[in-house]
Amino acid sequence: MEVDLIRLILLLSGLLRFGGADGWDVAWRAGVSLAWPGPQAVIEVRVDPVPIYYRPLPGDLCGLYDGVMRVDPDAPAKGCRETLAHELNHVWQGRTYGLLQPLTYALAPGLWEPARPWEGASGMPAPRTLNWALIRLYLPLYDPGR
Repeated sequence: MEVDLIRLILLLSGLLRFGGADGWDVAWRAGVSLAWPGPQAVIEVRVDPVPIYYRPLPGDLCGLYDGVMRVDPDAPAKGCRETLAHELNHVWQGRTYGLLQPLTYALAPGLWEPARPWEGASGMPAPRTLNWALIRLYLPLYDPGR
């Protein structure tokens, strides 16, 4: 079993700061891996929960993802559309690209945002691939060495 410590710290920090979540986005993936020489067969399960909070945000921010997702309930009044879908795309960017997304966001936001972010989620690069998860669990099916 593996636990991503950075994601765990961000998750616990969000839960401590904001309390119980208003909702959750939970991604999971299961697969079978074969390894040679051996042979060895393993079931791998990945789980990545992200809490969703509906909270007012300062200024013209409509949504924010910093390990937990925050969506301003007044986002439409601020001129934003599809804020939840937009922030979910950021969640999936993190799940797909790992630390590459937050480390490069400040330098090149155009890589991660559509041309007009307030208009929603269309045009964002957000493949749905769970490469980076909070928890990875390995269950051996067959290991001749044991």
